[in-house]
Amino acid sequence: MENVRGVIDAHLRETEFKVNNSEIVGGIFVTLNKEGALRGCIGIPSRGKLGERLKSAAVGVTEDPRFPPLKLEELEEVTVEVSILTEPMEIESPKNVVVGKHGIIVRRGFKSGLLLPQVPVDQGWTLEEYLNYGCIKAGLPQEAWKDSKTQIFVFEAKVFEETSPKGNVKQIM
Repeated sequence: MENVRGVIDAHLRETEFKVNNSEIVGGIFVTLNKEGALRGCIGIPSRGKLGERLKSAAVGVTEDPRFPPLKLEELEEVTVEVSILTEPMEIESPKNVVVGKHGIIVRRGFKSGLLLPQVPVDQGWTLEEYLNYGCIKAGLPQEAWKDSKTQIFVFEAKVFEETSPKGNVKQIM
C-alpha cells in the first residue's frame, strides 16, 4: 500500500518511484475512495509482473476518465485500496458465481465488463443483480448473461485497504 501511495505521490510530483517487479499476478486494480465515495478505480486484469501492473494502475487511477484528475493536495484525503487478482477462469454456468468470493468478467464479442468481488457485497446485490450489472458494464443488455453466447469468467482477489487516508492497511478479502 505504501508502494501504491508512493507511486501516486511520485507521479503527481512528476518524480520516479521504483517498485519490486518479481512476483507474477493475474491482474491488479487500484481504487481510491474519498469520504466513503468512489474517487477512481483503474486496473489491469491481465497476467503480468506485480510491480509493472501496480505502477500502471496507480498512475492510471489518478486520471480515471469518470472523475477530474487527482491533485496532489487531494491525495491526503483519499484512502487507497488494492485488489490483486487471480487468473480469470471461464465457467459453465452463472450459477457457479459465488457472491463475495468471485469477481466477474462478462464478455460477448469485443464487449467486456469486469466487476471486482467486493462490489456486490458493498452494494448488497443478489447474484442476479451482480450478473446484470456485469452485463451493463460490458455495454450489453442487462440479462445478456442468460444467453449462451455470453461468456462469464470468474476470478478471486486479495483486497487490501487503508483504514483512513495514510492509515493502517488491512486485508478485507
